[in-house]
Amino acid sequence: MKREQSFLVKLTQDVIISASSASEGHHRSLDYLPGSLFLGLAATRGYTELSPDDSWTVFHSGKVRFLDALPYMEGQPSHPMPLSFHSYKGEQALNDKKTMLEADKVFDPSMPFDGAQAGQPSQLRGGYITLAGSINQPKLNYRMKTAIDPSQGRAAKSQLFGYQALEAGQQFLFTLQADSVSDKLFEKSVKWLTGAAQLGRSRTAQYGGVTITPLKALKPSSISNQPKTLTLWLQSDLALVDSLGQPSLTPHPYLFDLPPGSRWSIESSFIRTRRYSQYNAKRRCFDTERHVINRGSVLRFELSQPLTDEALTGLTVQGLYQESGLGQMSVNSPILAHRHPSFSKLASNPKLSTKGEAPLAQPQTPLINLLALRSGSTDQHKHASELAARLFESIVDAVQESRQWLGLVSNQPLPSSPGRSQWGSVKALSSDYRSDPSQLWKVIFSPESGAIRPRSGWDLSIGPQQTLASRVQQLCEQQGLEGHALLADVLGELATLGLSERWQEKIMGTKPQVQEVSS
Repeated sequence: MKREQSFLVKLTQDVIISASSASEGHHRSLDYLPGSLFLGLAATRGYTELSPDDSWTVFHSGKVRFLDALPYMEGQPSHPMPLSFHSYKGEQALNDKKTMLEADKVFDPSMPFDGAQAGQPSQLRGGYITLAGSINQPKLNYRMKTAIDPSQGRAAKSQLFGYQALEAGQQFLFTLQADSVSDKLFEKSVKWLTGAAQLGRSRTAQYGGVTITPLKALKPSSISNQPKTLTLWLQSDLALVDSLGQPSLTPHPYLFDLPPGSRWSIESSFIRTRRYSQYNAKRRCFDTERHVINRGSVLRFELSQPLTDEALTGLTVQGLYQESGLGQMSVNSPILAHRHPSFSKLASNPKLSTKGEAPLAQPQTPLINLLALRSGSTDQHKHASELAARLFESIVDAVQESRQWLGLVSNQPLPSSPGRSQWGSVKALSSDYRSDPSQLWKVIFSPESGAIRPRSGWDLSIGPQQTLASRVQQLCEQQGLEGHALLADVLGELATLGLSERWQEKIMGTKPQVQEVSS
């Protein structure tokens, strides 16, 4: 009997999940939480409680699977962006708010269609998508750090390094699966995974804090049986081995137990691969190198005969390292059935609620305040001030990131930053275009002539390929301010804060910065 338990993971601190074990070059973090993290967490808490046979069943046999944690979006689980999704180069595939894919502008170039090609196809890579078409790119930040020489109590020579990490405050969803496992073992596994935990690298140096909460079971999606074709959409990396036990990056039909005579449709499949070695903290060494087909890959097969419902269900998990969440696949997903994706409605997938507990409290975010304003339940000026204050704090945090990124010490001013003139321009424009929010947005954020664009201090670097101007625009977009009636009030209040002494303190670095140490 198959059992499942879903969990909501909230990051209370930044979390470092290294994409590579290499110690040289720029550090990159994964944008999801691998299932091996949760396997390790459960093993740390419960391995010694079990008999050798039960330990093998839970942590090594693959009968219990700790799946990857992917972004939790609008009360829905998300999925890796299918590599079959393309748009024409230069054409915007997102809606105006850049939160949803436009189904008519996204297509699968391997599917037949009537008409001439309208341009050069460009593959949509990275990010995550719900079955309703919402998209999400997990937030990553980068911090410079240095090792401390214990004999002198100051920075060690030639020990400067940096970490990219998943930003705190984000939510992820993962699932625990079990086949033919006793209720007692399953409930113990759920208990080990519940509560506060530390995940990833540098867990003793301000990183890795999460809270894990059990949720009600997800409603399983139905699998459509297509007589002649089979489409597999990889939800996690897939590690295959051929008949000789060697790693295989070619998805031969026999590796999936498909009927003899079936053919892998190379021309309509989309594959990326990678290899990596995973570090085992218990053994203090790296495990065997893994050769995998990447998550998001789309594999299509031409079948010699229809598959039974039981065979289709068995295809949802394939390959090696299933206990760590590898080999998870979506079978014959409806959004991949045609040239253009067929997105479902949000209402078709109800929001999850916590199992056996009261629903999670709704945070008082700027977006909630804006919605309350639209209903006329609160005062406009009060909301504008509160939202501006929150935005200002986020911008101050961005300045702090810049100081760390540039390696500046206390009392060392930033090389460039918005001054009184720049903030004054924002305040003046907010007053001039108070009655026209759409035009105000353009004169503030236009990449050619906007008041907040990469120039005159707004080009301050706060990380890889990101400026203070792009961060401010991103923050405003996240709060739904583009074209909103509240835009002028918020920007006016924000500019007032930018003219304050606190902004000058952050620019000049007059307050000592918190000492960063390595793990």
